[in-house]
Amino acid sequence: MLLGLTAVLLLAWLRLGDPYPVRALRDIGFDVYEQLSPRPAANVPVRIVDIDEASLTALGQWPWPRNLLAKLANRLTELGAASIVFDFVFPEADRWSPAIIAKTLGTDASPLIQSGALKDFDGEFATALASSPSVLGFGVLNIPGPLPARAKAGFA
Repeated sequence: MLLGLTAVLLLAWLRLGDPYPVRALRDIGFDVYEQLSPRPAANVPVRIVDIDEASLTALGQWPWPRNLLAKLANRLTELGAASIVFDFVFPEADRWSPAIIAKTLGTDASPLIQSGALKDFDGEFATALASSPSVLGFGVLNIPGPLPARAKAGFA
């Protein structure tokens, strides 16, 4: 009786505590099951436009200029996308924008932007987002005082 109770308590602790070795074994098991018998592809209305190595080779390193992202948003809107989600944070102005480059060089770019001589890629992207059903990624950081130290390693 004591042996059975001990086994039940140990198994309950493993399930409730869910320690890392148990999680890792469970994840490996699910991966093996998926490889042995994958789910059949379903025709679902969700499509993911992924930035992969082929895209980076064709269009250049990331981050891409915002006018390119504007073209992508406009094209997806034309194709009838119900929602366009950019899972990125855009915390700064587009460094590839001719208007930003002119400002970096010390030139007052506002008359040139107004005349259309210099493009503002952020403006193009904002216009594309305003005319499409789009969502942007964002980050929330509500920590008083200095920022915590960044982790130097982690598990994926």
